[in-house]
Amino acid sequence: MSAPITEVKRPTFFAYLLALFLPPLYFFSRKRIVAGIVSLILLVISIPLLFLFGIGFFVWLFDAAWAIWNLRHEMLEAHIQDQANRIAKAMKEEKAA
Repeated sequence: MSAPITEVKRPTFFAYLLALFLPPLYFFSRKRIVAGIVSLILLVISIPLLFLFGIGFFVWLFDAAWAIWNLRHEMLEAHIQDQANRIAKAMKEEKAA
């Protein structure tokens, strides 16, 4: 008997928007305070650099990519944990039988 398929919680569209446009707020909403502070510093640095040299766009792009990577990493970790729980449950049922 196989374990019932459970759905891994997928991130919402709002989480992707937050990670893309306001990376510090995304990290703070995930209770990653240090990452949020570093991201906020990068965002504050990118604003004057945007007007001076245009380099600020790349700093913001790095910050947004970091936040989106973190979102995908959390989703992957949840999926891996779900698969491990299914395997453990199947092995336990097999042992019991």
